[in-house]
Amino acid sequence: MNSARDIVKILTEQQVEFEIVGPNKELKGFSSFLAQTPNSCTFIKEIDADVLEALKLSVADVFIVNRQPSYVDQSKTFVIVKNPRKIFFDLIRAVCGETPLEETYIHPTAIVSAKAKIGKKVFVGEYCVIGECEIGDCSSIKSYTKVHDGSVIGCNVEIHEYCNIGGIGFGHVWEGDEYVNQPHIGSVKVEDFVEIFPYTNVDRATLGITRVGKGTKIDHFCHIGHNSQINENNIIIPNP
Repeated sequence: MNSARDIVKILTEQQVEFEIVGPNKELKGFSSFLAQTPNSCTFIKEIDADVLEALKLSVADVFIVNRQPSYVDQSKTFVIVKNPRKIFFDLIRAVCGETPLEETYIHPTAIVSAKAKIGKKVFVGEYCVIGECEIGDCSSIKSYTKVHDGSVIGCNVEIHEYCNIGGIGFGHVWEGDEYVNQPHIGSVKVEDFVEIFPYTNVDRATLGITRVGKGTKIDHFCHIGHNSQINENNIIIPNP
């Protein structure tokens, strides 16, 4: 991306409704509104009195906004859209996003079961352990993650570093004079477009399936216990 015209091209390709006011400024990247850099693009979620004052001191050159501000610096460019935050990050993805895989890539240090069913354009990173499981098309398993036998990972799933998917859960029964871990003979199903961030565990079910619904996002350091049923498009964060 070299100028404001490149933003226009991207928004047009993405069929986004927009209006642009101002000159075709040179651009060198993106920045936060609170930490602007010259020749950058930033966004304003809501324009209020404080933002208007801050605009008078701004050093960024292109602003993604939901309406034209009452104060307009003629040297600045404003791109008016319905959802500035979303459009701003869509632009970043379009400019800086990773190039999609052309074919499945498995790092040479990864250990993958010969019985694993690996889809098309799947990425498996360094030192992963992939058991007798299923991984759907265009999914990514990052470094040092283990996917246990019987797990089912959908398409377009991203599992980040140091996760444990389908391991035994924490469940015990009292037998005489000691606790004995109860058998876990179920599985895990992670549906399409789920994203799981580092250091998260998803236990397989005792019986049946532990389910993570389509589009769900799970934060760092979360524990999804055995038999959990998470519906679609949920945000899961650790308990502070």
